[in-house]
Amino acid sequence: MLLSSLLVFTSLVENMDDRSRDAILHVVHLLTRFPPAVRAVYAIMKGKVPTPCERTALSQSIYEVLQDFIPRKLINSDNRRILEGSRLFFGFVLEKAKDIRLQNVAQLPYMSSLQIHDLRDPVTLESIATPVLTGQGVVESGHYKAFQEGGVLSWINVDTKLSKMTLEKRMRRIYSLGGGAIPHITTLDETVFNTSAYGSAQWAEDLQLGEGPELEDLSKFCSRNGLSVIPPGVLGSFNPKTLTLDREGLLAVYLTKPKSVEDKDFTFYRAMRGKEKVDPSSINHVLIPILERRQHDGTSIFDGFAKAYQKKPREPDEIVRICVDCSQNMLKSVASTGSDYGDGHNVIIARKTHKADSDEGYISEQSRSDDQNDGNNSSDSEGLGSDSTGLDPVSALESLKGM
Repeated sequence: MLLSSLLVFTSLVENMDDRSRDAILHVVHLLTRFPPAVRAVYAIMKGKVPTPCERTALSQSIYEVLQDFIPRKLINSDNRRILEGSRLFFGFVLEKAKDIRLQNVAQLPYMSSLQIHDLRDPVTLESIATPVLTGQGVVESGHYKAFQEGGVLSWINVDTKLSKMTLEKRMRRIYSLGGGAIPHITTLDETVFNTSAYGSAQWAEDLQLGEGPELEDLSKFCSRNGLSVIPPGVLGSFNPKTLTLDREGLLAVYLTKPKSVEDKDFTFYRAMRGKEKVDPSSINHVLIPILERRQHDGTSIFDGFAKAYQKKPREPDEIVRICVDCSQNMLKSVASTGSDYGDGHNVIIARKTHKADSDEGYISEQSRSDDQNDGNNSSDSEGLGSDSTGLDPVSALESLKGM
């Protein structure tokens, strides 16, 4: 649930402007009250892969927030199911960010104070473990010593000697956090950080008092902000990066459409399984018992289909039944031209008979016009019935009224 919802959330914030992104960071900060989680969301906005520590900070923060959102009775007090509401968390963040988005502010508090630092040596491009500030920037201590007198590279050029400078304490700590293993790190500059422009949010105070939002409202927030769950059978009408369900009833992300008419497979991203090809028509019937069970226990609020795609069973207003007669007597059609059947044309009429000795239960009556009726009443019925008689068109039509 968490990974699929996070992937769609990431695709949504990628196309937002800085003011909207700054508001999202502020909402995450108010909800989690944990700067490392805010830093993880910022890294995602910038297209970076969060570090393992940042991923842990974000997932644990969402877990704590959802404890106020989700009633314990709904999940049978099973803490392992709390993250099933991850989609509701992201929908709430996107909705509230619309309400507190800043207007006409020169400096955005979060976007200006969060900074990405490059922790690599400018020459070797390796991550720095022991930083030394020189006139050419911060380098690794081994790099600095190599160009000093007696160093392995001191003989190359006298001008390449590096002069050592004092590195401020804050930057030294930043490099220490990287530990020589991380090429980039995001930090919050407290000298710039100031959220007074946002003021206070009453809903944030309510959450701190344990008054979480209603689940129905959270579901509506998801629908308004591109986090609806779409049935697999109608994915062809939607753009990629849309939430749906796989054959196990778990949240998945629809990534690409079939490339040709013959190809029916869509590409799904399934958390912990990766990408795979899926034919949506093959899983529709599999989901029916799963969705019915969730509807019964109330957990369909977590990943149920949007209300526009929820079909409610009801008595039909009208039923249309189409019957096709495939018997042998249908091999010939009624030959008619004009309103009075025209002179010289045959009218072939098949009617049901009640003769017990008839195998087909039908007889064929062939009639000709009056001027061709004499001596021609013995035409072959081609095996369609047991007897054949000559009738004029009017008499033949009259015989149909008793069928």
